[in-house]
Amino acid sequence: MRRPVLALCLLVLLAGCSLGGTDPTATPTPTDELTPENAPPGVTADDGTLTDPDALLAAHTARLNESGFVTEVRVNATLVRNGEPTAVPRRQVVRAEAGLVEYNNTVLNPGSRFDVWGNTTVQAVRLEAGGGVRYGSGEPQDAATLSGENLVSRYLSAGEWTVTNTTVENGTTLHTLRSTGLPADPAAVPENATDVREYGAVVIVDDEGRIRYFEARGDYTVDGYEGSFLVRQRLVSTDAPAVERPAWVAEAL
Repeated sequence: MRRPVLALCLLVLLAGCSLGGTDPTATPTPTDELTPENAPPGVTADDGTLTDPDALLAAHTARLNESGFVTEVRVNATLVRNGEPTAVPRRQVVRAEAGLVEYNNTVLNPGSRFDVWGNTTVQAVRLEAGGGVRYGSGEPQDAATLSGENLVSRYLSAGEWTVTNTTVENGTTLHTLRSTGLPADPAAVPENATDVREYGAVVIVDDEGRIRYFEARGDYTVDGYEGSFLVRQRLVSTDAPAVERPAWVAEAL
């Protein structure tokens, strides 16, 4: 528990397991056009394709690091437990001050809870599981992990991502990109998943590169059973939250 615990939590989410929440199912807003002036980093304006996902992801993390943020990740995946397929939900919320001066993170798993607090020099962890509590400490998380860049990069690195819609909401230009190309990163799908099918993913970004909403879903086979997974990441706020150091941190450190 003394190395990158948040990264571990994200692996647990998948493997073993709105701006107030921009949502692609929300009521449509006035349509705009993709132009060289409003195209987000990494997107080619003439055909709307994502040609440089690294540029988009780097812009996302840089903008959030500047402002501070609140993000939410939800995952639901079919895993085989005691020989039976079971839908396992997970939820994670990250709150970070501008410059990552302080941050906290909560991961809720069935039967366990991770609480993480960190600043620019150290990170403390509290784990509740099995009726007991454990503590740990280590190096602080980097900006790419906290912003969700490392999670979304698993899906943006492959597949033909293309802008399918451009809208203006409250003065902010938002671009919707979609892909049906399977991700190449094995960590993008649950552990032991085979024959991934019916896959689709969507990402909504603003013209400065902030990822406001991301979703990927698909069906697969796991240990002979039919299963499905759903991953969602939502940018809840770009207003810097005030992060307080919990009392348990003293024991963890």
